[in-house]
Amino acid sequence: MNRTFLQQAVEQLSPFFHKFNIPTHDTLYQKVWFEHYLKILNISSLRDFKNSTILEIGVGYGILTFALKFKGGDIFTTEHPSREFLNSEYLQLLESNKINLTFQDLNNGLPFKDLSFDKIFFCDVIEHLYPEKVIPTLSEIHRCLKFGGELIISTPNLSRLSNIARFITGRQVNPDIETGRYGATFGHIREYSYKEIQILIERANFDILSVKFGLNPFFNLSKSDIIQKFDNILSKLLFPIIPIYADEIYIKSVKRGRAEN
Repeated sequence: MNRTFLQQAVEQLSPFFHKFNIPTHDTLYQKVWFEHYLKILNISSLRDFKNSTILEIGVGYGILTFALKFKGGDIFTTEHPSREFLNSEYLQLLESNKINLTFQDLNNGLPFKDLSFDKIFFCDVIEHLYPEKVIPTLSEIHRCLKFGGELIISTPNLSRLSNIARFITGRQVNPDIETGRYGATFGHIREYSYKEIQILIERANFDILSVKFGLNPFFNLSKSDIIQKFDNILSKLLFPIIPIYADEIYIKSVKRGRAEN
């Protein structure tokens, strides 16, 4: 069913992608990220989805948000107001599908009341934050989740095989210090291994319920096409044997504690 919801999302958004020449309409891009979003949906609990209040932090191009909408539930999302794709037509598309968008800089917290959401999706965002902002942001997520609420995180795996090869050969592993800018936001500032993400999540008072790994060839970019292809082929061959060295981490965790009487 999740594959069907994603396909509906792509069909809904495709005219917008083509009209504004957004790279998501590229066939390879769609294939890779379709499988990525499918893993995110699959790791989330299926129970009571239609009766849930859900937040996705960072709507981006909207594929995951629309898939969540088609699954059911009351959907809220946030995005930094400086992102260029947030034009009037896109905002109208969100509004017409009853997706509640709030413009928000995560440096200023989340603009929601305590215990507002049953599920929060924090997917491919944490690597765009300065490290000192990660725990405060996770604490804000904790505040906004109901007790027993579910947090889904996905993020590139710092310990992916291509990075190990870079390290062994003396190449740079973490992103450039002068990372790219998108409006007033940044590209990848700091990536994390699973162990590092585990420490951050637990420090923010969440318990990890499930961990999955996946492949993403867009995370194995290299100045050499030959090296890039070799990295991706080797990752694909070893992934079934050593999944912890895969490209992407997917984590389902739950908010600790219970409501006071």
